[in-house]
Amino acid sequence: MPDRSLLTWTLLVKLGVLVIGFVALWVATGSAPRLLEPWDRWDAPHYTDIAVFGYMANDPGTLSAPGYSQVYPGDLDLYIVFFPLFPWLVAAVNAFIGAPVVAAFAVATVASLFVAPILYRLVAADCGGRIGLWSAGFLLIFPTAYFLHIGYTESLFLALAFGSMWLARTDRWWGAGLLGGLAALSRVNGLVLIPALMVEAYLQWR
Repeated sequence: MPDRSLLTWTLLVKLGVLVIGFVALWVATGSAPRLLEPWDRWDAPHYTDIAVFGYMANDPGTLSAPGYSQVYPGDLDLYIVFFPLFPWLVAAVNAFIGAPVVAAFAVATVASLFVAPILYRLVAADCGGRIGLWSAGFLLIFPTAYFLHIGYTESLFLALAFGSMWLARTDRWWGAGLLGGLAALSRVNGLVLIPALMVEAYLQWR
């Protein structure tokens, strides 16, 4: 089954990304890092900061919570540029496990498992299963696809955006609208779904 194969490949790529990052940082620094440390950088700590402390109009300085300290002190008032859905989900998972970084990776991991199978369905519907598999495979090995496997919004956004388009293609418009709205809560790119869904609606109902 394509779904099972694509899920397997997604997990293998994810494992490869984590292992390569771990080994590369170990070689570069000469000491073994924490497992997720190589990829807990750039914007990833911004999302975990928001998940733990929320949005603030004014950042009072260094904040801390049990088992977590603010990564970028003084920046919380700038985090309004980050869309809320991903940190909300991270906060929900963190409420159960008490490990924000692990929670971010967990949310991204679950979302990433939907990306390739849904893309396969979208492409296969028009171009056949073979091209659908190639498309999903190339997505997984694209040079910047590692963003799908770390604590970023990319996997969540693509899962929601692809899901919205697939539901629209299969004439399930309430679901398409719901997932499209959630996609827009995860990244500003979600607004592009508005004209895309309008075109799909026109093509179906003309």
